[in-house]
Amino acid sequence: MKSETITLSESLNTHDGDVTTIKVNEPRARSFFDHGEPFKMRVVTDGEKEHVEFDYSQSVLKKFFMDMTGIDDIILGKLSAGDYFKLRNAMTNLILGVAGKNPTTT
Repeated sequence: MKSETITLSESLNTHDGDVTTIKVNEPRARSFFDHGEPFKMRVVTDGEKEHVEFDYSQSVLKKFFMDMTGIDDIILGKLSAGDYFKLRNAMTNLILGVAGKNPTTT
């Protein structure tokens, strides 16, 4: 199982004590079966350039965060905004299969 560890800018008080990193594990099919898709992707053409836009479902995303980290939503809700985006990016990269790679070359 692939995983990615993010370093938090602020420690997070969990049931196991204060943590400064969160391990994000690749999700299993069960998460998709139970919760649906955490995001939709679309390719947008802007003149000659193309870029990808993501439309996240916050309610589904929260469930994936819990599945992929083993941390409940009450604790995850205490993340700083910057750490939330780090977690969301790690989750997205693991789902797309580009964790640890440069997505522009994949």
